[in-house]
Amino acid sequence: MKKLFAMFFCFVTLNGYAEEHQLEKLISQNRETAKLYGSQLKQKLSQAMKKGGPLLAVEVCKIQAPKISALMAQKGLPVARTSLKYRNSNNAPDKCKRPAIDT
Repeated sequence: MKKLFAMFFCFVTLNGYAEEHQLEKLISQNRETAKLYGSQLKQKLSQAMKKGGPLLAVEVCKIQAPKISALMAQKGLPVARTSLKYRNSNNAPDKCKRPAIDT
């Protein structure tokens, strides 16, 4: 019985460690994805600002940002934009995204 309890304890402890490790890995991957998305969008925005100023930059956000998101999603890296002051109700933060915005 003691061996069974010890094995169960080890399993639960190791399982918790594995889950925590996977969560840390997932968070790290998500941060890298966000950086990649941000750098690609920033590059497009910088070009637009130099070429046509803020009006063209707004168009880039409207047109290019969804395209960049779609390309990343095809690679298995889904990205969504949201904020506390959203204009489109489809972009409202859900329960998962809200804590990330609040920090």
